[in-house]
Amino acid sequence: MVGYHSPTFNLLLCFHFISVLCSPSSPTHLCSPNQSAALFQFKTHFSINQTASKDCEYSYPKAKTTSWKKGTDCCIWDGVSCDNITGEVISLDLSCSCLSGTFPSNTTFFLLSSLQRLDLSFNDFRKSKISSNFGRFPSLTHLNLSYSWFSGPVPHEISYLSNLVSLHLSDRPITDLIGFQAPGPILKLEKSAVNGIVRNLTKVREIYLDGIDMSSIDPNSFVNLSYSLASLSLFRCHLRGKLPDNIFKLPNIEYLSLDENSKLTGQFPKSNWSSPLVILSASFTSLSGELPESFGDLKSLAGLALLSSNFSGSIPRSLGNLTELEFLFLSHNYFSGKIPSSLTNLAKLSLLSLDWNQLEGSLPDTPNAFPNLGFLDLSNNLLSGTTPSWLYTIPLLLLNLGNNQFIGHISEFQNRLLSLNMLVLKNNIFRGPIPSSISKLVNLSFLDLSSNKLNGTISSDMFSELHSLQYLDLSSNTLSLSSNNSVTYVLRNLEHIYVLVIEMRGANLLEFSAKI
Repeated sequence: MVGYHSPTFNLLLCFHFISVLCSPSSPTHLCSPNQSAALFQFKTHFSINQTASKDCEYSYPKAKTTSWKKGTDCCIWDGVSCDNITGEVISLDLSCSCLSGTFPSNTTFFLLSSLQRLDLSFNDFRKSKISSNFGRFPSLTHLNLSYSWFSGPVPHEISYLSNLVSLHLSDRPITDLIGFQAPGPILKLEKSAVNGIVRNLTKVREIYLDGIDMSSIDPNSFVNLSYSLASLSLFRCHLRGKLPDNIFKLPNIEYLSLDENSKLTGQFPKSNWSSPLVILSASFTSLSGELPESFGDLKSLAGLALLSSNFSGSIPRSLGNLTELEFLFLSHNYFSGKIPSSLTNLAKLSLLSLDWNQLEGSLPDTPNAFPNLGFLDLSNNLLSGTTPSWLYTIPLLLLNLGNNQFIGHISEFQNRLLSLNMLVLKNNIFRGPIPSSISKLVNLSFLDLSSNKLNGTISSDMFSELHSLQYLDLSSNTLSLSSNNSVTYVLRNLEHIYVLVIEMRGANLLEFSAKI
């Protein structure tokens, strides 16, 4: 008898595995004729138009259905995936497929009962209604109908898709030639559909409903959203009324966008707020109140955007605990008090915008502050004092301190600021000369030092290497200009120059404006 550990047994085992590996694979199941016919009939409803997918965000538009040929296996058609065993179509990805035409409300397409994934985003279905038959896919886990020119009410039958993990129905608003929102097809969510989604989609992890008209929906309808939810986007949904604060406490929520719901009110939780939030964006709303210190418990937060709302009070010191934070936008609110020094601990922060508030006092003067900051806008506040040394050493692309009460000299800019593109220090109380290091900021396109108390003499060649400069304003200072008339400096991109109160020495104003 051959033992399990004998050399003979091991040799037989090797031959067995080799024979399995080398045996011809089982034949691929062909797509069933019924499913092939259903897909082909679906194809005939649409023409191919490249402009139908011109706004595609994730890939280049591709007319996938052109590969669909009668008599061929539909499982190898572009955008179609089949189950390896049954041959049933389980995934249909026709995103960005240049489809143009009216979406049929009742078609054999809805007989693809084994579908698990369906993506029809970024096409043009010409204001078609979303058919109630979309609720007939019991195995569907992913549904994406975004940005495909559907209109009318979202059928409550969508809520029958109890296995959904991802639901994307976002509708981009139409804009006219100058950027204003224009009337046009818009999707609407009624109370019955929202209640069904909240009640039945217990497995859902992603819900994106951007741009859908939800003006008739009470925000309290979202109280019982699935605890499995990780991403929720309700951008520009016309929500109005008070948002329940438990939406911020969903145990698995990582991404939450409430932007541009101007009549949406509410406040953030003041205590017991610990969640895995990575991005929280609630700009252009009517959310109000002070930011609670509980923000400091959101240890995973990488982005916080609360622009143009009604927040007030001081900026909480606990924000300095958010070591993962990469952008912080609090502009156009009613924040007051000092900028907390704890913010300088945020080593990953690259974007900081606190403009248009009522912040006062001096800037934190902490060594090695904001080592990776690239965008800093503190304009239109009541900030004062001298500017700290770190401001001239960090790798900024944009620096705006305009319309404050800063005093003292503008220090020399260090080499790490050579990428600086925009520098605005206007309407402060800066004194002394313009730092010579400005001449080395070769990427500078916008420079505004107007309305200060700057003095001294500048030479016209100070700006000779700033070939990207488009806007220069040195007005309302007490500056003198010396010029070498034998040299002409041409800044080809310069479009605006304001130097009206400079006292000219050795050159007249028109020459300076035309030549520098």
